[in-house]
Amino acid sequence: MNNLFKTMLCGGAALMLAGTSVAQTRPAFSETDFSTIQSPNTNPFGLVYRGAITQNETRKVNIHRITYDLNGLKIVANVYTPAGYDASKTYPALVVAHPNGGCKEQVAGLYSQRMTEQGYICLAFDAAYQGGSEGEPRNVDKPANRIEDIRRACDILAQYPGVDAKRIGILGISEAEVTHSRRHKLTNGSRRLPH
Repeated sequence: MNNLFKTMLCGGAALMLAGTSVAQTRPAFSETDFSTIQSPNTNPFGLVYRGAITQNETRKVNIHRITYDLNGLKIVANVYTPAGYDASKTYPALVVAHPNGGCKEQVAGLYSQRMTEQGYICLAFDAAYQGGSEGEPRNVDKPANRIEDIRRACDILAQYPGVDAKRIGILGISEAEVTHSRRHKLTNGSRRLPH
């Protein structure tokens, strides 16, 4: 009986280690071509604010659609890269969390674009259960969910090419800011910045 238990324990440990190595080789996020997405308005990226990016151009701020997993749900996000972006360089970065009932194409997109114009790489995401992200019932916004959304977005942004993982901040708008204030530190390296 003792040998059987040892064999099962060793076999289980081997399976766990094999699963870990597979998970580590899988990319953390996937890029999506905007041409495959139907915009709900005249902006090809679905952005709704004045002065929004209408196309990706060399030597200007650009926008990239990515998706990633959060507890089995597909989360949709836009990553904004600065003018002259070079993945071999490092940049400070911000996760930009939209307010309750909002989405990444609204005020979170505006703040992301403006901060990217200042040299940051920004990630604006649709929180789980909202916007283009998955989750039922729709439009649920609980502080515990939002904390997990922001934590995962920080982890994803840290893996984006060119992001300096030691210089990631969080910009929360409205309720998202209050949620961040309650949990002063969500991940290593993120902290509340003064207003």
